[in-house]
Amino acid sequence: MGDTTNKDEVPSYPEEVPVTAPEVQVPADNSESSHPGQVYDPVFGWIDTGNTTYDVVDSDGDINKQIGTMGE
Repeated sequence: MGDTTNKDEVPSYPEEVPVTAPEVQVPADNSESSHPGQVYDPVFGWIDTGNTTYDVVDSDGDINKQIGTMGE
């Protein structure tokens, strides 16, 4: 490229590079039968299910403050 302030000079551009299509990827077997005992979460993928534990908490305190822990 030359002087960008010269109105008489025709701009030159680099040669275009041909774009090639990406390789086709074969999707993995994502059926439920290939993941027994698991459920699909769009963020985390296939996750194991299990027993859930929880505690009932009754508090008159500030709702914006942590009063317990989630999970183990």
